[in-house]
Amino acid sequence: MKNADFKKFFDDYVKWGDENNAQKIADAYAAHFIFTDPNGIMPMENNKELVAKYADIDTHYKKVGRTGTYIVSVDTTELDVLHYLVKVKFGMTFQKTGDEMITFDISYIIRVVDGTPKIVLYISHEDEMKLLKEKGLL
Repeated sequence: MKNADFKKFFDDYVKWGDENNAQKIADAYAAHFIFTDPNGIMPMENNKELVAKYADIDTHYKKVGRTGTYIVSVDTTELDVLHYLVKVKFGMTFQKTGDEMITFDISYIIRVVDGTPKIVLYISHEDEMKLLKEKGLL
């Protein structure tokens, strides 16, 4: 897959979030994957609880006044025939911050089998909740 293919994948990911389609977001992940951020590492299982978690996240962001989510950049490195490192900079705007975009850097390892990408590793480089608190959003 090429960088443009992953850009489309994450454009869809953002669209599913905007539509509160937690099932579609969960479908972007492998049956088992790893989530990590500055607070720790969590092995995750793609199941009904994950779908519920993504629905809760969307509800949370709406409560704090999110007005938009955007893809700022996508950078892809092929690791081998099945695996890619995809670095995505997401931007979010909120009612309280106006036009100021708050950005989050997230890296993914994505496994592509038969043309279907699945996220197997999610690395959030910032503590998103801490950043939102610093901006007065929580």
